[in-house]
Amino acid sequence: MPGPLRRRLEAVTDGRPDVVLDVLFDDGLLYLTLQNLGSAHAHDVHVRFDRSIRAVEGTRDITALEIFRDLAFLPVGKRIEVFLDTSGNFFAQQGDTEFVAHIRFHDATGRQYQHRARHNLAVYRDLGYVRRSPV
Repeated sequence: MPGPLRRRLEAVTDGRPDVVLDVLFDDGLLYLTLQNLGSAHAHDVHVRFDRSIRAVEGTRDITALEIFRDLAFLPVGKRIEVFLDTSGNFFAQQGDTEFVAHIRFHDATGRQYQHRARHNLAVYRDLGYVRRSPV
């Protein structure tokens, strides 16, 4: 069984947290998501990126947000979505679409866990989408 799948299965069966950083593409909008997929709460969650990522039409370095630097508590099943940009704006302004996130967190006993996630947002560049009109 591959490493990430084994880690996820162990987190569920061993009663421990498993925090992941992922990318969400929804109706042409890009988000970073921080989620606890494990079966125990995560404490002292820190995400360190290998480079800055400009977001919101290039006006913000999203990697500097407090939510990634010092999240005290992330309960089981909780998912936080952080808006990056529209896909059109993001790809027009970003040269490098790859990044690595180093994720570190503790369980309630203080045991530390860490892993890294490599992402390449270029896979979303050519996806089509249909804008839904507001209801």
